[in-house]
Amino acid sequence: IDLNLKDNNYLDIYIVDINGQEINKIFKGYQTSGKYNYKWDASLISSGIYFIFIKELKNEDIIFKKICLIR
Repeated sequence: IDLNLKDNNYLDIYIVDINGQEINKIFKGYQTSGKYNYKWDASLISSGIYFIFIKELKNEDIIFKKICLIR
């Protein structure tokens, strides 16, 4: 998960399944501005449609991306 932060911000990054249930927390905390790459270990997760949610507290922005995990 690539992310480019323009400003220092508090982030909450997590993975949600198609039913809206959170299945993995990727990162929760404060990050300074810059480029970041977060890894999702999906080795124990079954194939399906998932969503990556990125919440930025400072701007109150919510970014989400749909992903398809294929085994």
